[in-house]
Amino acid sequence: MKSICPVSSPRMLDRFLEELDRSGLVPPSLTTLIGYSGGADSTALLHLMHRAELKVVAAHLHHGMRAEADEEQQMCESFCGSLGIDLVCGRADVPRMATDLKKGVEEAGRDARYLFFHESARRLGVPLIATAHTRDDHVESILLNVVRGSGQARLAGIPSRRGIIVRPILWATRAETRAYCVEHGLWFHDDPANDDDTFARVRLRKNI
Repeated sequence: MKSICPVSSPRMLDRFLEELDRSGLVPPSLTTLIGYSGGADSTALLHLMHRAELKVVAAHLHHGMRAEADEEQQMCESFCGSLGIDLVCGRADVPRMATDLKKGVEEAGRDARYLFFHESARRLGVPLIATAHTRDDHVESILLNVVRGSGQARLAGIPSRRGIIVRPILWATRAETRAYCVEHGLWFHDDPANDDDTFARVRLRKNI
């Protein structure tokens, strides 16, 4: 379901192209695998990469946690199809992973996603993986690391590049990605986990 957001983003594509030119994160000659959840952030990234005429393939992981995720995967497939972008899908039993590995569901889900992205990129021969982390994610990560007493290196937050993983919209805010999707009439969905305050990141987002 699309959400109404009052923030407009008329220069989003221009800023995206400027940042790519400045950073060199995504060379035009390379194909990039985009981690695509169907949320506003990854939908905006996928659409921007497409409009920039970059070579991309999308990857979507079903976490095995919600019944509506089946329909969301179908919507992701339809959206990628409308743009002529190939989509690879996978499925993981994240709750079972969390139990078996004695981890929180949030951490297990993150591990499952990155494992799937790396495996998909390797299988497809794609040299680069892009995730749709935003400035909000960056700030939240810094604050979480402060609360946890992490070392100084972790206080730098989310890097724009780590190995073959790049974050091309780390400069954008979550409000801007939502506004971009609304402005262009793009389908996206809101994951209920983003409002579940049993997760430390959500508690921080709501209270700090």
